[in-house]
Amino acid sequence: VGRIEGGVAVNIVPAVVTLMGECRSLYEDRVLAQRDAMTRALEEAAARFGGQVEVAWELDYPAVMHEPGDAIVAHLEAAAATCGLESRHATSGGGADANILGMKGADAITLGIGMTNFHSVDEYIEVADLQNMARYVEAIIAEYA
Repeated sequence: VGRIEGGVAVNIVPAVVTLMGECRSLYEDRVLAQRDAMTRALEEAAARFGGQVEVAWELDYPAVMHEPGDAIVAHLEAAAATCGLESRHATSGGGADANILGMKGADAITLGIGMTNFHSVDEYIEVADLQNMARYVEAIIAEYA
């Protein structure tokens, strides 16, 4: 839960409060179990204290999973080798364009670009990493051409 809103003054118990949060997993059974547990906790707390709760869930980022032998992975590894970059595989629970494109039927994957401390006030990327990513994108285009 990352957002809690409600009330009209600091010394009055709010009549209505809105909570916004999320649950994520690469595995549908796990995310559904977590969603159900969070919903149950809200419903039980409301019942215990005489309140009411309305819960609404939206799917923002469906999981994208690729195996090392998948065609898209092989193409990206070949492109990395072409421009002298090391290919590393990592699993991420984050949301990106690849999740949305995958939901629409595209074979998409998220590529890391070398950022450090992402999503923080200390986020940065080295110029060399930007240059390497540009070379990598060129190699990906050539690989698919």
